[in-house]
Amino acid sequence: MKILVGVDFSKSSKNAIKFASGLAKALDASITLVHAYTLIYDFAAQTASYAADMEKQGAILIRKWSDVLEGKGIKSNSLILQKNPSDALIQIAEEEKYDMIVIGSTGKSGLSKVLLGSTASDLIRSSQTPVLMIPGKSKFKHISSLSLAVAAKDLKASKFTSIIEITRQFNLPYNLIHINQEKTDLQQSLTSLTKNLQKQYPSRHFSFMSLEGSETCETLLAYCQQHPKTILVMVSKQQGFLDYLFKTSRCAQMAQQVTVPMLVLKAE
Repeated sequence: MKILVGVDFSKSSKNAIKFASGLAKALDASITLVHAYTLIYDFAAQTASYAADMEKQGAILIRKWSDVLEGKGIKSNSLILQKNPSDALIQIAEEEKYDMIVIGSTGKSGLSKVLLGSTASDLIRSSQTPVLMIPGKSKFKHISSLSLAVAAKDLKASKFTSIIEITRQFNLPYNLIHINQEKTDLQQSLTSLTKNLQKQYPSRHFSFMSLEGSETCETLLAYCQQHPKTILVMVSKQQGFLDYLFKTSRCAQMAQQVTVPMLVLKAE
């Protein structure tokens, strides 16, 4: 398995690297650290000096974390690029066939802006590679489950084949989360789905939870606060949380409150 980690100078980036290292150890994966930056063009005479300084700072940062990974016995390499961060990650991940992109999800600069503005939208909507966003205080050793948000129209085992194939390497139990906005009784459908998935993947454990709430975003945020040891798994094409998240500034601000890692997958 190959993991691509976006690196900048923020605290959330630091924690994302630590989380990725735990993940790499558990999955016997390699890590590539990427520090991408863009220049702010002011005076032409200063551009070369500024670029050289950015390269130097990036090299120091990368060297530090490469040494940490080496000390943990994790195979790693690194890249420093003068390029838009989201564009760099997407291109490298797709061209080099990485299995996952890991980034910090809060902060004020660089890649840590991933949940704010166009960077998040570009990365999540354009990346064909799964994107794992790590909040500032999440630790890999505390993770004990995967929480998969499901829509009523997707309550068929066949809908989850690719999702399970991507996430089964985590070797964690699955909790299927359905936000019941219309207060309909889906108990039988959810039970049937869980049994079918259990039959198809006998080495994994599946359970389900139906949550009532008129707003998908708020309901899932509340769930995450109550289940701090989970990874929330979302599919970027599905209606609801992600669409709501990126279409309203209020929910973009709320996204900073997500206290669990969020894995975003591209729908087929």
